[in-house]
Amino acid sequence: MVPLPAPIVCKSPKCPMDRAKSSNYYFMLIQPNTLFLGQRFIHLDEVDSTMNYASGLVAKNKPAEGTVVLADFQTAGRGQAGNAWISAAAENLTFSVVLFPSFLRVNKQFFLNMAVSLAVRSVAEELTGQPVKVKWPNDILIHRKKVAGILITNTLRGENLRTSIAGVGLNLNQAAFPPELKNATSLRNEAGRRFDRKASLEMLCEKLEQYYLLLRSGKEELLKAEYLDALFGWRQKRTFYHLDEKPFEAEIVDVEESGKLCLKVGSELRRYDFKELIFDLG
Repeated sequence: MVPLPAPIVCKSPKCPMDRAKSSNYYFMLIQPNTLFLGQRFIHLDEVDSTMNYASGLVAKNKPAEGTVVLADFQTAGRGQAGNAWISAAAENLTFSVVLFPSFLRVNKQFFLNMAVSLAVRSVAEELTGQPVKVKWPNDILIHRKKVAGILITNTLRGENLRTSIAGVGLNLNQAAFPPELKNATSLRNEAGRRFDRKASLEMLCEKLEQYYLLLRSGKEELLKAEYLDALFGWRQKRTFYHLDEKPFEAEIVDVEESGKLCLKVGSELRRYDFKELIFDLG
């Protein structure tokens, strides 16, 4: 096993390390108003992927639930279905959260995606004052441009989840993007100002815990109703592309507990899994 990079670790709200010993002190003092999420915090200057690092923590020993691993730069950030996540160093928020949702059945695991997506959307909307949408399965859009992405990996125990690692990449202060990312944006670009990374991270921790606790308390119908209301293209005729087929018009009519997207194509109901569809954002 490849050894994990040496982290700078803090247990909020107090950190025993001396300020002069680390340029990362700014983050070591995060004090989210939470019960557990972000109360254990690991800050890395650089890592291949915060999800890989968090997975290593889980494999090595059981970290506290809500442990947050943040990196200023990821050399191999991970997106949905193996896509790379590209982010400017120290401009954005790229982090992973360790959760133990043993209460959640495997066939309902997409509710966790809903909870995390809604938390990130809520923060983006509050900070920018702009309408923010969730693009199935878990991209966050402002004015039809991607401002954040979410990836969740799970391990199972029987018919329930055992461990979940929720990776979040939020474009916070990045002003310019590579030409191949023509549909990317940031909170800075949409709001016309820079944002404080520490305060934004604390807000994310608070919202993530809020929605996670809703899920843990069994408020699945409430989460789904809010997710559908925030869903890009919900109950609208839009153009979709399925693998090598010709584009077709369809209306999103449901998202199943498993995460499958249900489309009404004429009088026919079709169900699609992740990466089987491409949206036309026009």
